[in-house]
Amino acid sequence: MRSVRWLEAAWIAATAPAGTWVSLEGASMEPAYADGDWLLVRPLAGAHPLSPGEVVVARRGDRLVTHRLVELREGMAITKGDACSSLDPPVPIAALLGRVVAARRGASRFPGYRRIRRLMQRISNTLRGGRNERV
Repeated sequence: MRSVRWLEAAWIAATAPAGTWVSLEGASMEPAYADGDWLLVRPLAGAHPLSPGEVVVARRGDRLVTHRLVELREGMAITKGDACSSLDPPVPIAALLGRVVAARRGASRFPGYRRIRRLMQRISNTLRGGRNERV
């Protein structure tokens, strides 16, 4: 598993108030956002309250998930991927870490991109051993 704990800590501490660009992995937010798109995520700490319809990043177990906020109810948040047929299980509002405020289209719309991206990611991780910014 790729660790994004450093990114989560930065959002909780609001040390990057302007936000952090992260690459989306997966197709659950299509057609709004696609696999490989870059999303600018601003931390929720100290920000204005969330509204249903916004796209948020939430901690779900050991992963960060980017889905649309459907409802806030009794201290819980309900989200759903745009391409998903059912709602996600509720999470505590404290599990919401950031909101998506901007996006740049990635190269995922080109045939064969996913296979090439996975190969390049493996090579990059092997050579640099650096942090991975996928959510």
